[in-house]
This record gives sequence, C-alpha cells and structure tokens, in this order.
Amino acid sequence: MPKYPITHGSSFDIEDNIQDAMQWMESELNKDDTYKFNMSALAREWNVPRKSLIARWNGRPSRQDSFGNNSRLNKEQERAICEYLKRLDEIGLNARPAMIEQYANKLLEQSMDRDTELPEPGVGPEWTKRFLKRHPEFFKRRQKTLELDRKKAHDPDSISDWFRRYKALKDKYNIIPEDEYTFDETGFRVRIGKDQWIITLDPKRPVYLASSTNRDFVSVMETVSGDGYVLPPVIIMPGGMHQ
Repeated sequence: MPKYPITHGSSFDIEDNIQDAMQWMESELNKDDTYKFNMSALAREWNVPRKSLIARWNGRPSRQDSFGNNSRLNKEQERAICEYLKRLDEIGLNARPAMIEQYANKLLEQSMDRDTELPEPGVGPEWTKRFLKRHPEFFKRRQKTLELDRKKAHDPDSISDWFRRYKALKDKYNIIPEDEYTFDETGFRVRIGKDQWIITLDPKRPVYLASSTNRDFVSVMETVSGDGYVLPPVIIMPGGMHQ
C-alpha cells in the first residue's frame, strides 16, 4: 500500500487520494471479504482526513460531488477555478473575489448553448463566499497598499543587515538612548486605492499593493526618543505656490 506524501493540496487533491484509498480497500476485500480495516492507519497512509475517508466508505458523497440544484458550476468547472487561483498565486499575483466571480461567469458563458435565447448565465452574489467555504485551502486576506520602494525594502536579509550596521555605529560612537530618536510617518493620501481583499494559498505571505508615490497627501509624524520621551506630533499639509 503506497504512502502518500504530506502535502497542502486542494480539496480536489484530497478527494483524489480518498478515491485511491477506497479502490485499494475494495481490492483487499475482493481477496478476503472478512478483512477488517484500521481507518486511522489508512488515513495516515493515504494522507487524508479520517472522518472523510470513513464518510466516503459509508457512501456519503463529497462536497464536490454533491452539487445541489442551485449550483451553477459543475465539478470540472470548479476545479478549473482552483487551478486558475493556484497559478496566480504561484506567479505572485493575487486574485480578488471579484475576479473569481468574473472567471466563474466566463466559464458559464463558454458552456452556454449559443443557439439558445435564454439570458446569459451568472453566479449569485453569495457564490464566491460559498466557493471559498468549499475550498478551505484558499485564504481571504486584506491586501494593504504600500509605496513601491517600501515594498522592495520588505526583505528580511536587508533589514537584518541594516540593524547590524546600526548597532556597530552605536557601539563605535557610544551613542546613549537619550540621544536616539525614531519617528514614524503616516499619510492621508489623495486619489489612492484603498486596501482590498485578495485570495491566496499562503496565509502568512506578506501581501502589499504597490502604488506610485506621485500623490498629494497630508503627513502626520510622531517622534520618540530611546528613553521614551515623546515629542508633539507634526502635521504637514500639501504645499502651494502663490503668485
């Protein structure tokens, strides 16, 4: 009996493993109809949830196979959407919920009989939410806007190197905490896209939306010394030229 590797596959991949396990179980029963299965051991060997394996063996269909009358897409169409999301995630692009809905509607449109006079098909407003519930391997996360240069600077090796050099300078010039000041800036930018929800396979991967810095904005800065002393905040308004 083969042992499947531990993976983070989609619900379709897990279901394929369950079907393979059940085929092996049926072949064993054909040899000896009194054979007793250890379902926990089988689940570990085939890398599938034990409860799901027991449910399929007892005849309960999977979510993919139990599409109701209200389901607009079939199993293969949903699989195509999963592959589409995986591909976007692999190349570093993030799918938004609206993109999933658009792709689903495109699949429905392609499968529609061109000679029919029925209106164009489309998924409902809650379909994407139910799709993500059926496929827990995908995570919905909020993507935050970040200036392009700052996005490039979010590299752990570069950050670690900067702090090593910073500590070396402190030690060299004997800089005390009272003479250290750090400040942080935030801005209320004009004509800039807001944060948005995206779909990804990795819940821990940083997700930022790069944006141009060519924007008018109001800046607010806070400054704190190494010993905890806080300076009053600074508010910087957009400048203007007067004739």
